Amino acid sequence: MLVRERMTPNPICVQVDASIAELTNLMKQNKLKKVPVVKGDQLVGIVTDKDVDRVSPSGATTLSVFEIGALLSKATVKDAMSKDVITCTPETCIEDAAILMRDNHINALVVLNGDKIAGIITESDMLDSFIAMLGGRTEGNRYVVSADNIPGVLNQMGGVTHELGINMTHFVFTQCTSDGKAELVFRTTKDGKIEEVSKKFESLGYTVVDASVR
Repeated sequence: MLVRERMTPNPICVQVDASIAELTNLMKQNKLKKVPVVKGDQLVGIVTDKDVDRVSPSGATTLSVFEIGALLSKATVKDAMSKDVITCTPETCIEDAAILMRDNHINALVVLNGDKIAGIITESDMLDSFIAMLGGRTEGNRYVVSADNIPGVLNQMGGVTHELGINMTHFVFTQCTSDGKAELVFRTTKDGKIEEVSKKFESLGYTVVDASVR
């Protein structure tokens, strides 16, 4: 899965010299928490709702509404934005984008195609990607199987589903168990064969940790 499949294309941007008042209205109207900042059409920064709070008068201020409005109209996006923007490309693998976000402690990446802004991808998009990979919103049978991490395991398991005429829709392989075994999580179509499949895997020496209908 690539970033281009999960990003929001052509995101709303704000000019670097726009006022904080203009930015606040833009974010409220479009329900945005982060906005790429541009000068012309070139990326120069990113601004978040937390950045806006940082440069805005606190709730404990004694200033009047009119005075607060005047201050916000004078402060610009440049005063609030972060200049060091972590970016990726539309062809970046989704897991590499997730690592970038995790390692840099950020919750969004601006997506660049050359020097042009192509999109933005957020932690919510990443969570949706994870759900899609695991088939979280797909009806069917879900299996969790523990197996030795040795050659031929996937081929043997695929042989079982082929033999029983089962269509596997999602598959994830991970090495995260404490006993060093691999854990395989996969989904099939809802076929009424969940007990038959489980018994077949166990007869081959695998441990069926969970088998359920979703």
